[in-house]
Amino acid sequence: MIKIGLHLTTYNRILFTEQCLRSIIWSEPRFSKIVIVDNNSKDGTRSLITEYFMKKFSIIKKTIFNPENRHLGAAVIQGWNYLKDDCDVLGWINNDFLFEPGWEENLIACFEELDLDYVVGTVRPDRESNKLKTQSKKGKYTTTDDVGAAYFLKTKHFLNGVAPSTKPFSKEYVGPGPSFHKQLKKNKLKGVRLAHPGVLVRDSEYNKLDNIKYYDETFGVRGREDKLKKWRKQESKGNPRGWINWYDFLKKYYPYKTER
Repeated sequence: MIKIGLHLTTYNRILFTEQCLRSIIWSEPRFSKIVIVDNNSKDGTRSLITEYFMKKFSIIKKTIFNPENRHLGAAVIQGWNYLKDDCDVLGWINNDFLFEPGWEENLIACFEELDLDYVVGTVRPDRESNKLKTQSKKGKYTTTDDVGAAYFLKTKHFLNGVAPSTKPFSKEYVGPGPSFHKQLKKNKLKGVRLAHPGVLVRDSEYNKLDNIKYYDETFGVRGREDKLKKWRKQESKGNPRGWINWYDFLKKYYPYKTER
């Protein structure tokens, strides 16, 4: 059976981190383990991980606390270097993802039955109409070729040099995801986007008081203040970007669970 190594990058947004980890644990994966790389969070993330999650849940194997923000791509490579020796597939997830029950079985079936090199893991509710689903014995897959933010890559390709860019965020630089997707295509690797059950993108809550400083800083560095303003306006009208709200997620997938 395929073994999955999940790398989670954290940088502030402590509430998102807690909810992301909780959803993974509630999904009861049997063939996965997690390494967390924290890019010098200042909001209590370290204490949350070490004093609660690390002590209580054995699926979290290691946490690396960077003394400065080494940025997303570098953090992913740190995590993958830790996981590469005993995992067949390396996962790249961010703390604004939520995991449906059954995602692990579906992902493994996807790799095994379709003989894939990678899987784009996120389900975008605002793109549901674009999905092309094919039924198999174990799962449902999409064949839509699309850039995503969660990736699952066979370890052998990482060992052969396929890795995200370590370039820091800067003006007009969106992030390492799109450039990584181009790498996959350049190397002619075979992959699909995972359908349900999969990894959901949660509402980003751009107007939430706890998140305002984080988004102002990160979008400002990239010179994307106009986009942030647009999304805040859209959200304030009761129309976020089509992603899932945490409480709707709980009600639908884990109605009998508690947050603590």
